[in-house]
Amino acid sequence: MSTIDLRPTGQRRYRARWTDPDGVQRARHFLTEAEATEFLESIDCSLGSGTLRLPRTGRAPVRVIARQWLVDQHVRPATRDRNTYVVTTRIIPRFGRMSVESMHPRDVQSWVNDLVAEGLAPATIGSYVRVLGSIMLTAKRHGLVNTSPCDGVRLPRNDHHGGVVRPLTVADVMALAGTVPERYRAL
Repeated sequence: MSTIDLRPTGQRRYRARWTDPDGVQRARHFLTEAEATEFLESIDCSLGSGTLRLPRTGRAPVRVIARQWLVDQHVRPATRDRNTYVVTTRIIPRFGRMSVESMHPRDVQSWVNDLVAEGLAPATIGSYVRVLGSIMLTAKRHGLVNTSPCDGVRLPRNDHHGGVVRPLTVADVMALAGTVPERYRAL
């Protein structure tokens, strides 16, 4: 439930009060009743849709969320080692000091562009972005952000042949078949 009332000190300020999903009573002050009403309508809408983010929850640094994500992963040792490498050498140096709520798709796109400029393979870049995306999905599940900054980021294409596929000719197929041992020719 949300209410609007005049501030008890007698000042002409309006106090908007509501209860968050955790049952904590919160308040914010406005100069006009119209501002307070508009704010409460947005709160009620967010509460109804489940997208309300509590103040200060998204201010956790990416490095803290990323390290916790590493701890929470239940993966094979080789995958854990690879994820640890990506987080400690690529994600934390680039985004570690940023808060999760301040990350924007343009920050991730800029990172991808820098990785392309370094000459990394498109598949490698894609795997790095998937790790960051998984970290941000965890932040979203925990209510730290409403959307992932990795959504909509354009990854480089993985064109091995420059986009042109050249089928084998009959002569190429016959030459290849001639080199296969007799017992495997049926394959």
